[in-house]
This record gives sequence, C-alpha cells and structure tokens, in this order.
Amino acid sequence: MADRGSGNGGGAEMSSELDSAGAAGPRALGEKDFDSHVIQAGVPVLVVFTADWCAPCKWLRPYLDEVACRAQNRVLIFLLDVDRSPELLRRYQVASLPTVILMKGGKEVDRSLGVEPERLRAWVAPFLTFQDGRN
Repeated sequence: MADRGSGNGGGAEMSSELDSAGAAGPRALGEKDFDSHVIQAGVPVLVVFTADWCAPCKWLRPYLDEVACRAQNRVLIFLLDVDRSPELLRRYQVASLPTVILMKGGKEVDRSLGVEPERLRAWVAPFLTFQDGRN
C-alpha cells in the first residue's frame, strides 16, 4: 500500500471531504452498504479504494469529481476508506492505493492500480456527457 506518510490515519478528513461532494460526486460507502449499492447497481460502478493519508488518492480525486459530474449517474463512483473497510480490502485483494475496480452487473471487469486517469477515462467515456450535451 501507499506509505502513510505523516497523515494522522483518522478518517474525519475524508468523511467531510466526501460528504461535500454532493449527490452528483463520488460518494463515501461503507462495508454494510456495499452489496446494495455496488453489487446490485443497474449501472457500471467505479469502486475506489482510498484513504485520507494516501497522497496519490488525493491526486485522483479531481478527475473522479469531473467524471461523476459528467456521467450524471450513468456511472456511479463510490469511495471506500480502506481503514474502515478491512473485509472489502480482503475480499477484493487490494494491496496498493489507489485501486479502482470497474464493476458491471455485480462483477469485477477491470482494475486500475495507482493514478491512471487515461485508463479510467477509457472505461467511462461511453457514459460521459460533454458540456454541449452530446455523449
């Protein structure tokens, strides 16, 4: 995993940051709601394994905000704090941060390790809306 650096390892920072994204942005998700929001979703889902002490995770965040806004719920983005979701960390064998998993129909179809915005862009491009309203 990424080096914890000098972060406090808490979670309050991340929670307030995630909540401020609003309904259109990436949403924080915990283990208890994972199956109902991700496995049972009717649209593709990006599951982002992250932590408030992870610098590369923070670098990825502006891109995720933009994608969430442009996808307009045709792709959902959920952020999982690995410090609060140890069971999902094990279930999906996440060993580095950030890890982004593309889920369709409740199944993992692809995975990105680290900051790979071009790869993520290719995954979601068919679902994005541009400023002029075209797809």
